[in-house]
Amino acid sequence: MSVGVMQVSTRTRTQIARRQVVRPREPAPDGGLPDRAGIDGLRALAVAAVVIADAGAGWMTGGFVGIEMFFVITGFLITSLLMAERRSRGRIDLARFWGRRARRALPGLLTMIGGVSVFVLAARPDELYRLGSEVRAGLAGLSNWQLVVEAGARTPDAVTPSLLQHLWSLAVGAQFVVWWPIVVVLLLARIGRKRLRAIAWTLALGSAIAMGVLSLTAAPLRVVYGTDTRAAGLLIGAGLALAFPPAAWAARARGARARRLRFLGLIVLAALIAVAATLPRTDGILRGGLLLVAVLTAILIAVTLRSDEFDRLLGAVPLRWLGLRSYGVFLWHWPVLMAIGGPVVVARPEMSAAYIALTILLADLTYRFIEMPLCQLRYVRESGRAGRPNLAVQAMAVACGAATVAALLTGQADAGGARGHDGDGGGQPASRIQPAAP
Repeated sequence: MSVGVMQVSTRTRTQIARRQVVRPREPAPDGGLPDRAGIDGLRALAVAAVVIADAGAGWMTGGFVGIEMFFVITGFLITSLLMAERRSRGRIDLARFWGRRARRALPGLLTMIGGVSVFVLAARPDELYRLGSEVRAGLAGLSNWQLVVEAGARTPDAVTPSLLQHLWSLAVGAQFVVWWPIVVVLLLARIGRKRLRAIAWTLALGSAIAMGVLSLTAAPLRVVYGTDTRAAGLLIGAGLALAFPPAAWAARARGARARRLRFLGLIVLAALIAVAATLPRTDGILRGGLLLVAVLTAILIAVTLRSDEFDRLLGAVPLRWLGLRSYGVFLWHWPVLMAIGGPVVVARPEMSAAYIALTILLADLTYRFIEMPLCQLRYVRESGRAGRPNLAVQAMAVACGAATVAALLTGQADAGGARGHDGDGGGQPASRIQPAAP
C-alpha cells in the first residue's frame, strides 16, 4: 500500500508541476534579465506623465520628463540584455539580439500603424497626402529625421500635428538599438566594461552639451528631434547597465544601508515628480533640464536594483500592470488624442476620461492578443493551454496589414504641405517634445 501511495503521490506532484508549468503569468518584457518589478513601475510613472501632459494639462510638463525617463530605461535594459547574453553564451549574437528586439517591438507598432491607416482611409481622407511618407518613415525607424527635414526653417507655430507624429521618439530608440550593440561588440572585449562605461557617460555629456549649444543656434525642431541631441538619456542608461550588470543584481542592501537607500529613493522620486509638475516650458529644458531628469531616473533605477523595499514600492500591482503595457499605451495615446480632437476637446472631464479609458483598453488588447503571443511565438489562453491566435486576431492583422499597404501606396507629402498644411490640426504644435516608448 505504501508503494501505491507513493506512486499516487508522485503522479499527483507531477500533474501539479505540469499545471504550474503551463499556468500563464505576465512574462518579463525583456526576457533574460532578473525580474525587477520596480523598473516596470518606473515605466508606468513615465507613461502616465506622458499621457497627462500630451492631453494639455497646463500644470504638468511631464511629456518632457516621461520621454527622458523612457530613454534612460531603454538604454539601461538594452545594454543589460547585451551583458546578460554575453555572460550566458560567451558572446553577443547581433542577428539574434536584433531579431528578438524586432519580435518584441514590431507587432504592436504594426498594429497601431494599421489601425491609424484604417482610421485615416475611412474618416480622414484629407490626411492621405502625408500618411504614406509617415508610414514609410515609421517602419524604417527614421520618423525623427523626417520631421527635421520637413520642418526646415518654418516656425513651430506653422507645424500641424499628425496621427503618427509620436513615432519620432521610437525612431530615436530604434537607431540606438541598431548602433549601440555594434559599439558594445567591438569595444567591450577590447577595453573592458569600466572603460566602456566611461565612454558611454562621456558621450552622454557630449550629447547634452550639443543640445544646449544647438538650442542657441539651430531650429528648435532640429534640437528636439535629432538623434545626436536626444542620445544623452539612452547613453546614461547604458552606462548605468555597465556599472550594474545583471550578474550583480542579486546583491541587495541590508540593515541601515537598505534604509538609507529607501530614503534616497523616496527623495529622488519626489524630486522627479516635482520636476514633472514644475519644469518650465522654456529653453532651459534643453540646457540642462532633460539631463537632470535623466540623472534622477538613473538614480531611481540604481536604488531599485539594490533596495528590496523600494523595488516593491514601485512594483506595486497597479503600477506594474500599467508598466507592462506602457509600450502599447504610448503607441495608442497620441492617435487616440488626435482622433478625438486634440487637447482642446480632451480638456473636458468626460472626454478626458474617454481618452484615457480608450487608450488603456487598446493598449491592453494589443499587449494580450498581439504583443505577447507573437513575442513568445505562441498564444496562451486564460485556461493555461497553448494554442494559436484566434480568427479575430488573424482577421484584424490582415485588415491592418492591408490598410498599411494602402497607406504606403498613397502619394508623397509635398514639401510645403506635409507639416505646414493649413487647418486646425486637432492639437498642439509639433515643437513640443513628444514622449518616447520603452
